Amino acid sequence: MLGRHYFKGCYIEGVVDFIFGYGQSIYERCKISTVKSLQKPGYVTAQGRNSASDNGGFVFKSCTISGPQATYLGRAWRHSSRVIFYQTFMSDIIVPAGWRIWNAQGYE
Repeated sequence: MLGRHYFKGCYIEGVVDFIFGYGQSIYERCKISTVKSLQKPGYVTAQGRNSASDNGGFVFKSCTISGPQATYLGRAWRHSSRVIFYQTFMSDIIVPAGWRIWNAQGYE
């Protein structure tokens, strides 16, 4: 997604990169859930900020992440991906490493 977005009290579910793009997005008090799939583990986000000067990024504020399948919080789609989880409950489905590099090798 490109542009600015504000989601409040939404229910979002998926398996792989089900929240993706390079806009400015705020998710407040949303319930984020994985679903069972052959793709294991899944990935909640794939944020695609191109450079450190871009103002894009995702903010998850007071959300809940749960579901039946293990998942990473996300993977960097581009070199300067930015995702913030603030006061968000994460159940034990989150893979302990948290993040996967994907297309941003060398930009950790």
